[in-house]
Amino acid sequence: MDRRRKVATPKPFDLVTDRRIAEFTFIDWKGGPESIRKQKLFKDFYQLAEADTTKRRYLYFLGDEHAPKVFTSRTFCKEMLQKYAHLRDAFVEAHDVTLSVREYYDEKKNLVILEDLKLAAPYAATAFVSMTDTQT
Repeated sequence: MDRRRKVATPKPFDLVTDRRIAEFTFIDWKGGPESIRKQKLFKDFYQLAEADTTKRRYLYFLGDEHAPKVFTSRTFCKEMLQKYAHLRDAFVEAHDVTLSVREYYDEKKNLVILEDLKLAAPYAATAFVSMTDTQT
């Protein structure tokens, strides 16, 4: 089993081109509470929504059942960003601390395009799923 650590890079997003920025979130959703997975997905959405850019913003994920439900949550955004202190602090400085994920998403959903790779690129999604399966 390959346990390489992700190395921090100076680029803020997984993909940056002259036309778009994007984050790829390959989460193996299990269907339970999954708070850490939800926090990661919300963090990626938040960073894309708050990015100072005119480029199109994409959040790619695997599976259309669990991931979109994250954005219907009534959990406070600051709680969803609790593991990411610098992002949580930036959120608290710029937004109402009682703003829920659902309310934030409703305000920002036109900025970020959510793409399920299982629909947009099924062959690639199959490869990513099988890679995820071998790492668990």
